[in-house]
Amino acid sequence: MHYHICEAKSAKVLQLEVTHLIAKGWRPVGGISVANSPNTGVWYYYQAMVLNHEEAVEAFDKTFATSDPEFV
Repeated sequence: MHYHICEAKSAKVLQLEVTHLIAKGWRPVGGISVANSPNTGVWYYYQAMVLNHEEAVEAFDKTFATSDPEFV
């Protein structure tokens, strides 16, 4: 599984990035977080995303588990 945190300076830009990743198979995890930088006054928007690679792991297991004793 891969984990990624999207960061943007506007809700609209975050929405575009999250939508783009969803189209590539990523899934949002939880809600968004919003934080204001006290130094600059800039708002930041965050969304955690995950990409599950179960199929890739299964292919790895089939390839290596039976041929390498270290993986058995």
